[in-house]
Parts: sequence; structure tokens; C-alpha cells
Amino acid sequence: AVLRNKRPAEQSIGIELDAHVLSAWDTDEVPGLQLVHGDATQFLREYDFFGDEFVYVDPPYVRAARRRAQIYRCELDDDAHDDLLAVVDRIPAKVMV
Repeated sequence: AVLRNKRPAEQSIGIELDAHVLSAWDTDEVPGLQLVHGDATQFLREYDFFGDEFVYVDPPYVRAARRRAQIYRCELDDDAHDDLLAVVDRIPAKVMV
């Protein structure tokens, strides 16, 4: 919903590991949208930031914070959450988790 309802930008990048979610995004008419099928942590680790970007990160909830153990097709374990936060912490741009 954030991707569809945010203010327009020259470029927006949607990164998603779940192919089903990605195909649903593909039907959205978002100007300047580039869709990436892959691991967001790896993408953010390798992206060449200019410093004026805004990064919105919406990972799956950690398992300890849920009633049901499996609710996502693509999960992150605790180590993967830690890795994502370490990468996000080094991004030289504005970040919202």
C-alpha cells in the first residue's frame, strides 16, 4: 500500500523475494517503478546510494512477535533480521522500518 500511495518520485524500486507478491505489484500503475525479484538485504548492501534516497523497509515480523509461526511464504529468521538491520544501519540515506 505504501508503494502505491506514496508521493511520485523519479524512480521507485520495489524489491520482493515472493514471486506472487511481485506479480501483484506488476499490475500496479506506479510511474517510474522498477521491480526487482530478489533479496532486499543483498540489494541494499550492493546499491550505490547518492544520499538523497528514502528507503522504506517492511520485512516480515519476527516469529517471536506472532501468534502463528508460519504466515509468510518467504521468511526471515532472527539472524536474517539482524543482518538486514546491520545493512540498513549503514545506508547513507533516510530509512524507515
